[in-house]
Amino acid sequence: MRPLMKIAFLGCAAILPTGLSVSPAGADVSDLPTLTAIESTLGTIAGTLEEIATTITTMSAAMSAITPLPPSSGPASALAGTGLKAMADSLVNGIPQGSPEIIAALAGYEAKFELHNAFLLDKATSSADLTATAYKVANGAIAAAVADESFKRANESMLRLEADLAALKTSTSLKRSLDINTRVMIEVGQQLNESIRSQSAMTSLAGIYFMSTGVRATEFNKLLLGIQKYIR
Repeated sequence: MRPLMKIAFLGCAAILPTGLSVSPAGADVSDLPTLTAIESTLGTIAGTLEEIATTITTMSAAMSAITPLPPSSGPASALAGTGLKAMADSLVNGIPQGSPEIIAALAGYEAKFELHNAFLLDKATSSADLTATAYKVANGAIAAAVADESFKRANESMLRLEADLAALKTSTSLKRSLDINTRVMIEVGQQLNESIRSQSAMTSLAGIYFMSTGVRATEFNKLLLGIQKYIR
């Protein structure tokens, strides 16, 4: 007897009236199930258990399937793109870097604000203060471009997220619900990533600003020392 049939038989045996085995003489047994009915019930239960076992096996195989993950470091890290400092250096030298969306935004800012005039300050003199000004302008433009791109991408992600949540409410399949929930978590991670990108750009701009403040104070101190030497 197959294991599931044994389980079904034991389950039915447990719920059958105990009077079947020790019915007193003259007792009315017309209400008791016949052997044929018991066999039919056992067959139905066994079939149901077989279906459940098959479903569980299929789900376990699907859920335990291993999908290779990309490495967290190494050659794949090169796909992360250019860092903010390298983007600023390139922009000051007239060679903007970044995604096509960022480069397009930088071109728009250049056309509107003539940023190249500020970048020339880095090469016009040896003044650290003027160089700091050029880099403040560059980092400001980069922060604005990154924020603009992240804003658009976060909005697109939010539209996909709303569609996934609507589909999740009407899903009647466990596997489909798990798939949709996975997409939801991916979109949440995407939005978090966009927030980090914008915060990083703003943090870089703040760092440049405070460094330029120190540079300006140093330049002013040099000027004072020069005046003092001239007076003496």
